[in-house]
Amino acid sequence: MRVAFDRGVQTRCVTLDGDDFNPGGTLTGGSRAAGGSLLARLAERTAEEAVLASHRAALEAAKKALRDMAAAAKQHATCALCGLLSIY
Repeated sequence: MRVAFDRGVQTRCVTLDGDDFNPGGTLTGGSRAAGGSLLARLAERTAEEAVLASHRAALEAAKKALRDMAAAAKQHATCALCGLLSIY
């Protein structure tokens, strides 16, 4: 917009979004891409990133619980084997 209305340029400019700036006085809006406004999409993405972070934290907690259970199962199996060997 600053280019179109600059005294040295004074020429019509069209943005990549389709907005038309004309130093002769007209200003028209371009078509909006499907999917809503940019701010709405940004807010949606921010919310999705928060959900993703929550799911990642839950996944890491589940992985830790599985590692702890595997270690406990290994220890239990070792103790059970020692108990059987002491019987014989």
